[in-house]
Amino acid sequence: VDRCLHARSLVGAYALLGLALWHAFKVSRLVPATSTARRAWVIVAMVLTQAGLGIATLYAVNEQIPLGLGLAHQGFAMLLLGMGAVHWRKLAVR
Repeated sequence: VDRCLHARSLVGAYALLGLALWHAFKVSRLVPATSTARRAWVIVAMVLTQAGLGIATLYAVNEQIPLGLGLAHQGFAMLLLGMGAVHWRKLAVR
């Protein structure tokens, strides 16, 4: 069961990273040097940071997930979700 959940998490993480990269490249081509393009690249950086936190959390597991890393991973996920919502809202206004 744990391996199955881990595999699904990895697939989802790679899909999210791929989608963020695709979006950033597309936005950078359509509206280069704008706040929209910069926001898209910030989201890519945030997704990479989130992935790094997730990997660090998994590597640090020693019978339990370390509280600090687990909270950092979850907290940063909320920040990433907020940034995604702001970016979506700004795109909807255009």
